[in-house]
Amino acid sequence: MAVPVAPAHEANHTSASKVDGVASPQEANHNTSQAAGDELERLLRTVADEHKTVIMTSVNEAWAAEGSLLDLLLESFRAGERIAHFEDHLLVVALDAGALERCRAVHPHCYLLPPLAGGKDLSAEKVFMSKDYLDLVWSKVRLQQRILELGYNFLFTDVDIMWFRNPFERMSVAAHMVTSSDFYFGDPYSPVNAPNTGFLYVRSSARMVGVFEAWQAARLSFPGKHEQQVFNEIKFELVDKRGLRVQFLDTVHNAGFCNNTRDFNTLYTMHANCCVGLAAKLHDLGNLMKEWRAYMGMDDAQRQRGPVRWKLCVRQDQGLCRQLVVCSEGGSVHLDVYPSRSRFVWRIYSLLKATAWMSPLSPPKAWLRSEVKRAYLGLASLDHSIARQWARFVRLQEGDTNTVFSKIHTAHQRQKNHIFNIRVGNQTVSIDEDMDAAAFEHFFCILGTLGAREFNINL
Repeated sequence: MAVPVAPAHEANHTSASKVDGVASPQEANHNTSQAAGDELERLLRTVADEHKTVIMTSVNEAWAAEGSLLDLLLESFRAGERIAHFEDHLLVVALDAGALERCRAVHPHCYLLPPLAGGKDLSAEKVFMSKDYLDLVWSKVRLQQRILELGYNFLFTDVDIMWFRNPFERMSVAAHMVTSSDFYFGDPYSPVNAPNTGFLYVRSSARMVGVFEAWQAARLSFPGKHEQQVFNEIKFELVDKRGLRVQFLDTVHNAGFCNNTRDFNTLYTMHANCCVGLAAKLHDLGNLMKEWRAYMGMDDAQRQRGPVRWKLCVRQDQGLCRQLVVCSEGGSVHLDVYPSRSRFVWRIYSLLKATAWMSPLSPPKAWLRSEVKRAYLGLASLDHSIARQWARFVRLQEGDTNTVFSKIHTAHQRQKNHIFNIRVGNQTVSIDEDMDAAAFEHFFCILGTLGAREFNINL
């Protein structure tokens, strides 16, 4: 149950004393911001490890509810390999008072983000790319910049990312910034890789504060885009002009549902991207956690025999992830909506597109990019058709052949393939025997005969 939104200084600092008298709106806003800033500094000092690094995530009331994404994230810390201590260094940023109340019930380190201008409600589930969603993700960038200004490093993790092993083991100390990848092309320091800033580590420095200032300023140049899209647009400029060193994590170890990585032996984190809706994320991540616990129960010999894969059993009404396993009593049917062929072609196209951002493409490369895009669109259409056929196959497996819908669909197919009448001269023939005779006579007269030609070539 949601509670009324309290001022940030009252929610974050419950022992704060009241000031006698009535303050002006300007003084009240200043006092609220000052109190929230003081509380943030206090929490950072408490949560940070010996290297002044903080792990942080953000939740609204929908994500923090009992049995929702926050519970799954905390469970992954406790069930992972030697990463339970990271929970002590986790700062949960609550976007509304309901999320703060729920966070304090399950975790000791919670911070209420000061409300946005206009007092927008951030408690409900946000539709991807809606205006409220954009305001939410950009408020996250502003808070991250403030943490850097206070001298703390941070590792931000989206709340729909499960942790299984220590991700710091995959990070280079030479990088100013480390991010997960939507598309990874092999070179961890190449800006050609496509970033996913839902998993982002940044070391505090004056350089990185400047990078975040430029990042936020670039929002005006790319209206309607979220923070990850804007960073992808300006990453080459940041590397060239600001000397930014970005490490892109490979999708074998820091994976997502968008990728085809399915081996617990190499997995460090898993992001529930390419899953639309809170219910679908909870269903798939819950199944993933069950599979991980089963993996942890294996002995070393079982793990070493080869890739240890898992199933993603998705309900038919929530089949929104790109990599699906539809479970049934007779076994499971794997549905890969983006098989390796189309994914490989898409990576080539993305590489050529990224190259074009750095310098104009030569005519042969421009032609190749056009051909690759055409090939990808064709394969994607084929993949879509294959997925539809698999869905029909699953429906038939479950006994839908006896339903009224299937009978109507079959009758419709027969009607589509039936010729009801043909025209012969000035008459319309509709009886089957007459149509058969007319068709035979027509083709018998023209096949094997030489028709009159208006022009000839005399050789």
